[in-house]
Amino acid sequence: MQSTRLNPGLLALLLGSALLVACGDESARTQGPAADSPGKQKIVDEHEELILRALDLARAGEPVEARTLFEEAARTTPDDPRVRRGLRLQKVGPERAAAGQKAREAAEDDLFLGHDLEAWQKLVEARQLDPNDEKIESLYAASCLATRRFQEAWSLFDAIVRSDPTRTDAYLGRAESAFRAEDWTRVVAGLDDLEHRVGSGPADRLLADRHQRLRFLLGVALFKLFRYPEAIEILGKAVAAEPTNINFIEYLANAQLEGGEFEKAAENFRAAIKLDPRLRLARYKLGRAYDRLGRKEEAIKAYEDELSINPREAQVAVECGRCYEILGGTENLQAARRLLLKALELNPLSHDGLFSLQSVERKLGLKEEAEKSNERYLQFIAFKDAREAELRVYQRRRKNDPGDTEAWLATIAIKVRYSQAEEVLDIVREFLNAQPDNVEGIYHMAQLFLVMNKVEDAWFECAKMMELAPRDARGFGVGATALIRLNRHRDALPIARHALTLDETCGDALEALVSALKRLEPDGDELRALLPIYEHMLEQQRLFDEEMKRQREQEIRNDR
Repeated sequence: MQSTRLNPGLLALLLGSALLVACGDESARTQGPAADSPGKQKIVDEHEELILRALDLARAGEPVEARTLFEEAARTTPDDPRVRRGLRLQKVGPERAAAGQKAREAAEDDLFLGHDLEAWQKLVEARQLDPNDEKIESLYAASCLATRRFQEAWSLFDAIVRSDPTRTDAYLGRAESAFRAEDWTRVVAGLDDLEHRVGSGPADRLLADRHQRLRFLLGVALFKLFRYPEAIEILGKAVAAEPTNINFIEYLANAQLEGGEFEKAAENFRAAIKLDPRLRLARYKLGRAYDRLGRKEEAIKAYEDELSINPREAQVAVECGRCYEILGGTENLQAARRLLLKALELNPLSHDGLFSLQSVERKLGLKEEAEKSNERYLQFIAFKDAREAELRVYQRRRKNDPGDTEAWLATIAIKVRYSQAEEVLDIVREFLNAQPDNVEGIYHMAQLFLVMNKVEDAWFECAKMMELAPRDARGFGVGATALIRLNRHRDALPIARHALTLDETCGDALEALVSALKRLEPDGDELRALLPIYEHMLEQQRLFDEEMKRQREQEIRNDR
């Protein structure tokens, strides 16, 4: 997935335009009342005229008069994004306007220097000082995107596009916001007119420059929504325009693999590997393409090449072992068993690995081992079926009510306990797209990013949590941990100390504080006092991890 750092080219264009922004939401998908009869059409026209007059007054520097008209419009359509923006207008004196401009200019410098969080904080202040300044709104939208406030950024950009469809900068910002939130339905809905937009009207240099990037965003979203033929078509156009863009090639190959075009997928995976010999999982996917084509020896070679680069990928070992089993013969079966045992060491809950292992052991005549593996497999299947039934109940609840926080958190708890980090991340992202300010969801996201070594993303999530829940030590503790891993020990020190004033048992904060003190004050009394407490905490954590492992194994046996 793409880095969450805002693309410098997109950032520059967002900073260079004054955006008239409104904070809309998904429930406000239309502007004005519906027009399904002549009478209602007249109401729509009058409403639109009222808003246009208000906008003209705002642009003419008459915020009070403009707000009066927006208040009148709000009686008809309070959720219209232009109306919401208009209701924020107020008379601003020259001193406040000057202070807002100063804060805005400082934030602009921060954004260009990559100090994204500092810029966002300055823009919050600037918006309070001068809510009428359109450039502040433009920068604020950009800073929301840069600091992982994707849902808010999307709302801002979406409101602009619906108010003025010619605003290419907002069109780009909206697409990037939805993409980075992995809200695939919104990406597709927002870019469904992309080719028409590019091909109609006078040439738009900005849109032309970003055309292939937007095709890529749309193609990935279509792929994630299992719309493989459409994804192949749009990604194919992007690759034709930029034939050495490795991201474009890789996702085209992914779509071709899942869409059944195995020969073409293999060709494109080979091209991607040639451009980047260490591209993660490219050889695994190449092996899958060969596997689907029945070319087992070539599949094994690709799988083994992947394992030589990423030896801890359990599923690669399972697939490679399965190919050896299909080839048959004692030597191949022994190789299959070695691979499958390795896979199960890496992931004891791999049902594919358990199934293949008992089959291979039978073929090798290892009757006793096969019976034990089969027992483990049957235990796991019963356990897996019970968990999936539980997850289906929560899934129905979430579908019926996206605001059912209990169902979301119960699903996440199950995933955290029994799934890989990437799978947990998917459901947490889905949760936060439904409830962007849920502190538990943000906390889970921050922890997952740390596990996946996406440390800067973790820090941005912690910054949101500290803002939303200033009395919750966890956000400060994980935030301090992220800063330590970013080698910002001096910044971590006060945050870790503050977390411990909120909760003296916060393990993340204690660990971060010890790390910071070892670097900054290695001979200090504070570190000497903390070390015995820290060592005791590490021992308690070790015992806890062992108990959790024992409980998982017991649960699998009990479900059997």
